[in-house]
Amino acid sequence: MYDTVNIYERNEARGLSLLASFGKHLDNVSEHFNASGETWISGSLKNYKVSVSEKSYHLKGSLPKFYLNDNMQVLGRSETERAIEKISDLLHWNISKGKVTRLDIGQNFILNNPPEHYIKYLGQSKYFTRLEQKGSLYYTNSLRVLCFYNKLAELKKKRVNIPSEFRNSNILRYELRFTQRLTRQLNQPEITIKDLYSDRFYIEMINRWVKEFETIDKINDMRNDIKGLKQAKPKDLINHLAAERIKEIGLNNVLQMIDEELKQSKAFARPEYYTRAKQLIRDLYNKPEQSIKTEHIKELSNQVHKMTDYYR
Repeated sequence: MYDTVNIYERNEARGLSLLASFGKHLDNVSEHFNASGETWISGSLKNYKVSVSEKSYHLKGSLPKFYLNDNMQVLGRSETERAIEKISDLLHWNISKGKVTRLDIGQNFILNNPPEHYIKYLGQSKYFTRLEQKGSLYYTNSLRVLCFYNKLAELKKKRVNIPSEFRNSNILRYELRFTQRLTRQLNQPEITIKDLYSDRFYIEMINRWVKEFETIDKINDMRNDIKGLKQAKPKDLINHLAAERIKEIGLNNVLQMIDEELKQSKAFARPEYYTRAKQLIRDLYNKPEQSIKTEHIKELSNQVHKMTDYYR
């Protein structure tokens, strides 16, 4: 489940020089000086970018790419422990006490249809700003990001060799990226590397990854036509026609129009009306008698929840 893992540690008087210890094990080493005259070096350890001073070090990169030579895969708990041991061996420095400053949790799903067919059914989330791009979808706030994208398209764009067994697959990647203030978000005083392969923490991360998926509104399909209405009243017809129009424009487009266009023009008399209007539109569109949960969302949701079967 782990992908990007960024690591930071201060030199707590181990009696060893970080510059001397790290420098001889890095590739592409260059020396730098800051404004106060302090020396630091930068280099690489395979795909990891490394910066080191006498007081601290930073490592930034994808752990599965380091350990497995690609990030098509992700690392489970035991594989993560072995990857950390490998980094420590190469650096001749035990990094298990280092602090995690960024953590990405993700999984690839092989689905029945192209990833774009699933992305369009993922709606708004009250905790994030939704940003859709060609072939990808991001939910962002100041602390973390949810990302859905076509994994094969990303690899082709980067000209990465794709294993033959995956070349004709429909692969959707879902990632949860903790980019800022990790300890505050996870309500822990500190998060060290060795936490990543503890049972408790690993299970908590999978549960959090599933929970964030559930914060996203899922968009239903509309039932075929008004002939499906039974024991209806005139207002039910009006609601159905309105829902059809929302479908034609796109539910996400309508909600975005309220946030961007109507708010900017101060169309409503009171600020709370924007939130109320969006909820009314969601309720109208998703009425059980005129909409049905799409098979795409059922398939994707099943895949996401299935990951809790693999806590170990």
